[in-house]
Amino acid sequence: MKYGAIQDRPLIDDVTQYLFHRSENYEMFNYLRRFPLLPLPSKPTFIDKWDFDSFYLHRIQYFVEPGLPVFSYLLVPKKQEETKIPGILALHQHNDEFKAGKSETLGLVKNPEYTKTEAVTPNPKHSTPEGKQQFAYAKDLCEQGFIVLAPDFIGFEEYRDIDEYYDNPGFIRGYEEMISAKYILYGTCLMAKHLHDLYVAVSVLTSIKGVDSEKIGVIGHSLGGLMAIVLAAFDNRIKVGASSCGVISYNAYEHGNRMESAETMIPNLRSDQRDFDFFLDMVHPTPFHLSHDAQESEYLPLSKRSNFEIYLHDLGHSFPEDAREESYTFLKTHLLQ
Repeated sequence: MKYGAIQDRPLIDDVTQYLFHRSENYEMFNYLRRFPLLPLPSKPTFIDKWDFDSFYLHRIQYFVEPGLPVFSYLLVPKKQEETKIPGILALHQHNDEFKAGKSETLGLVKNPEYTKTEAVTPNPKHSTPEGKQQFAYAKDLCEQGFIVLAPDFIGFEEYRDIDEYYDNPGFIRGYEEMISAKYILYGTCLMAKHLHDLYVAVSVLTSIKGVDSEKIGVIGHSLGGLMAIVLAAFDNRIKVGASSCGVISYNAYEHGNRMESAETMIPNLRSDQRDFDFFLDMVHPTPFHLSHDAQESEYLPLSKRSNFEIYLHDLGHSFPEDAREESYTFLKTHLLQ
């Protein structure tokens, strides 16, 4: 089954399929509206394994919808002192890097030039391009004692169909926008699909031997950071989160000429006078770390609520070392102690 053939797969508006949905945030369904079907419970299939210095890297397969398999990377520390340790979901950025995805969170990429970044076959000796080291937070966090699951968003790396969109630079966002348009035609949106897939990913992570299912966190940059926030508002299994450059401003979109990625388009959100703080409000009381460029933050609905820790820097849309260390410390404080 093709990933882009959403018209051949059922969509439902039954919230009860999500057993771990934060029921107090039901209003989210007024906008996301319809979701794919959850697959029947099953264990992931372990496909490949690589031996890195401090962890084992597994490529696993599992179903996100009935009959729809995807691949993700699972990182397991070699030294595991406790019987069960916390798990982290590591979510990759967008940046029009459709031939990368989950691999970037491990540093397993080449061609760092904008839009040309590509995933490479896992190799412990691979040298991560300097500009991409900042996004290898899945690897960093595994080395600091977490079991980490790194999935692809639909449209990226292994979670896409091979077609002309990826061979023609003029259609760099074409495949993603085609999928997004189909979801809108069927009464939902791409964010609902991303959220559904992440809910399944949390279920997979909590099923992994050695993971403490009561201690699950999420981290991401840009697209990954945005979805980390939404997931924390949606899924009560997420106990802590960290987002780099993931807070957006719909008001800023409307008063600028910038093209935004498809997952941010949610029907009727703005006609109801909502901005992204609609989702930020729902994260409470889950502790959450937000890092962002200070200049960009002038246009963002950053929250000052007690559950948010905010770190601002002056290095643009990036995840600099100081911000990463702040995020890692925040996650460890809430999951390892």
